[in-house]
Amino acid sequence: MPETITEAIFNSKNNLARDFPTFQGVKYFDLERKHFLYGRIDKKGNAIYLNTPDGSSSGQNLEQIYTGKGRTEFAVDFVVQAFTEMRRYVQKMAHGNHIRRESPYNKFLRVHKAWRYGDLENSYYKYLNKLYVDFVNNYITREQRASKIKDFGDFIYSFLSYIGEIAYYFPLTKTGYILSHHCSPFISGLMIEIASEVHGIGGNESIFKYANDPNFITGFWPKTAKKFGFLVDKNAPWRLVFNVGSGARLPAAAGAKKYMNQQGVGFDNVLDFYYDKAHLGEVDNLRNYLHALYTTFQSQFEYLVKPKYTLSTPADCWRTKISPQYEERIPPPNLMDKFAATTYAVSQLDTAKINRLSDEYWIKIVFKLRLLETGTEVGKSKFNNTVVDLIRMYRLFGLKYALNQINDLTKGLARTKFIKEGKYWYGDPRDIHETRKAEAMENMYDPEFADRQITGALNKG
Repeated sequence: MPETITEAIFNSKNNLARDFPTFQGVKYFDLERKHFLYGRIDKKGNAIYLNTPDGSSSGQNLEQIYTGKGRTEFAVDFVVQAFTEMRRYVQKMAHGNHIRRESPYNKFLRVHKAWRYGDLENSYYKYLNKLYVDFVNNYITREQRASKIKDFGDFIYSFLSYIGEIAYYFPLTKTGYILSHHCSPFISGLMIEIASEVHGIGGNESIFKYANDPNFITGFWPKTAKKFGFLVDKNAPWRLVFNVGSGARLPAAAGAKKYMNQQGVGFDNVLDFYYDKAHLGEVDNLRNYLHALYTTFQSQFEYLVKPKYTLSTPADCWRTKISPQYEERIPPPNLMDKFAATTYAVSQLDTAKINRLSDEYWIKIVFKLRLLETGTEVGKSKFNNTVVDLIRMYRLFGLKYALNQINDLTKGLARTKFIKEGKYWYGDPRDIHETRKAEAMENMYDPEFADRQITGALNKG
């Protein structure tokens, strides 16, 4: 009986895992099976992102990395330092005839992909824009939904109704996006690629080409990577991932420890100093993005159209459609008004009465979205009671405290210990992880996913 496409892919991956060259004391990075969220979660499983001001490449933690001519890429400063020294070492070994000239691991070592391929602000904006386009072109064109959007509040209600149906697969919050397969693994600034190879099923031939290279089989490449604090990804041997735990427990500054120490950080605090927790910015994030989307919407569709009917005869209940009515949509509110948003009593937590720019209104939305995105089932009564508690905590202890509570309630099951495989795979039991991975593998034949790695994630990878 011929094997299915899914079986063929699994067999190919299993063969790769089985036959991949191994060396004593050398560990590999595995984006697909173990380390999908590496650099995207901290040790407590919180979604994180590199804290570059305004999401730009001018942040104090990013530096330009060597790419040769014609392109510009960035990485975290200690990653740049490590790669720079690694490149010099490879050149030195090449001059000593320790590296074959035809090898892809040669003295002309340069970076082809790095942080710019995971620029979070840019990629998240494009992702939200795709959701908005689908919302406008498909969702509101049915059942006269567009005619019900008169102001910012109506837009929020309609857009969240749309998202509610797909949030488990297409998260709206930045937290959910970071933890999903939609987000690039390059956002951490810890990952670089020294070749422009294709990923996914079409890249299997390249994987074997790099893994079977003499300079890899002899152990030169993976051992050299380790020497400078990197791990080689066995799913893409041209990919290097900086292992922030490298050398952490050694007395001498070796591996990654050497380069992080030069920046005044170490394994125990690097994620606190270099990264921000995504969930702490969700209220401002959602308020600002949905305000921007409605601004675009109101500009594109200044008038809403309502059909008008009249009775055929006074004694007849049949209606006849006549010329439609045009009504101007209300422009978006001024975002600065959020500072003067009215604080309502807990008993008045009705969305129609709450200022739609207030923190309390958006706390409720963030909580609802994170429940949907993580597939956490909560009954209506428990949801309402929890919202009341969240608002009370917000008033007593502030926004950060309330958002931390939401994050704790919606984080899911136990996470793995940083980059190690544990009992669960980032919140899911192994059988669910394997099922999702199989679905993702089948999706690899969709052109839209042709350059994506096969991954499993909290949000249905």
